Amino acid sequence: MQAKDRMDVPKSLRKDWEDLVSPSSSLASPGTGDVRASTKAGQKPTPTNRTEAVKNAMTADVDSIEILRQIRESADAVVYEAWDHSAKRDVAIHMLRTEAQSDTSLVDDFWRRSQSQAKTDHSNIVSIYSIEQPAGRVVAEFCKPAFDEELPKNGWSEAEVRRLLQDTLSGLEYLHRQGKIHGALAPAVIMSSEMGTFKLDRISGRRVGEELQLLPGNEKYLAPEILDESRFGAVGEAVDLYALGMIALEALSGRKFLSCFADCGLDLEAGGETWLRWHAASEERVAEVATVLPKVDPRLAATIDRLLSKQVGDRPRSASDALAILNSHTPTIVASTERTNSSVTSLSASDLALRPSAVTARRTEGSALSTVATMGMESRNAPASWQQRLDGLFAEENANKVAAGILLLVTFIAGLAFFEPQKSQEDE
Repeated sequence: MQAKDRMDVPKSLRKDWEDLVSPSSSLASPGTGDVRASTKAGQKPTPTNRTEAVKNAMTADVDSIEILRQIRESADAVVYEAWDHSAKRDVAIHMLRTEAQSDTSLVDDFWRRSQSQAKTDHSNIVSIYSIEQPAGRVVAEFCKPAFDEELPKNGWSEAEVRRLLQDTLSGLEYLHRQGKIHGALAPAVIMSSEMGTFKLDRISGRRVGEELQLLPGNEKYLAPEILDESRFGAVGEAVDLYALGMIALEALSGRKFLSCFADCGLDLEAGGETWLRWHAASEERVAEVATVLPKVDPRLAATIDRLLSKQVGDRPRSASDALAILNSHTPTIVASTERTNSSVTSLSASDLALRPSAVTARRTEGSALSTVATMGMESRNAPASWQQRLDGLFAEENANKVAAGILLLVTFIAGLAFFEPQKSQEDE
């Protein structure tokens, strides 16, 4: 893999880059050594030390890693695509921004987040290969941003959104089992590997109970309980589920996204604090997916609807529960008796959305087939809509029995009425 002659670097650094690649530069021929320099905290870069900063960004180890291009940047780091000649693989170089070094909390968070992510080992989390604090860089698995381009007018396909949820929920399940939360889930931290696998990046690594930081630009994906635990529930793993629900809805609906909030009376296009007001308003609800996108798979719609519940207790209890809703089979429950035609009652996925671990059938007295949903809890705790459906199912079954009995009785009486006159005539 060959480096480009002209790097895709910020305009403010382009002159320095041209100086670096000139024939007189020590970087014109590889193997000239390891250049490491940095600007002192709080010091405004001068032309000289800005060049030093570019050297840091472009080559901390010239013999091993070849920088190809800048791919994105954030408040604390600039990310470059590079080729690791030693490992013979693409890598991503996260370089701590020189101007960020004056913010101690930002720098500490950068290293803490990197160290926490380096301890993970999951196919749906971006791998950290090395952390090199003296050089101010982190070498990570190379992935492209999943939301790098503007969303299509009609959003992503259902298959893509389903895969997005499956992959990210799998990564969150792994994190949550370790007692950690992502804490800053947004489209910008969801990556896509060369194989098309979705992966989580920039994991805060904070444990449940630790204070979460609100990152500028992430207001749309902020869980309501972060703003008010007393009204919405305790801050914990569910903050990641809520954020993922918002990301999935945005990906699925495309330009129809804001129509899901049409009745709120807020100008959500303004973003920022407007979203914070919407999240904090307990009476505001996002429209159900089926009302905006009626053709969407009921299981996918039910999953997103549950993830976006404002009350923590109404969301799936865990990432694995959300996966169970997403992957559940569309249920059709059949009630019948042995002597009458089958009566079919269909239950939507939203009726089974509360921990649908299994659907089983058993025979009860009278040889009638009754269907019982095992929800992972006592039936008395089942939601009203589900219980009402079951009551209706059993009532219909009993009504069929009564109707069959009445029909049999009427037929018997009619038979007696028909044969009695015939018998009287024969006697005469």
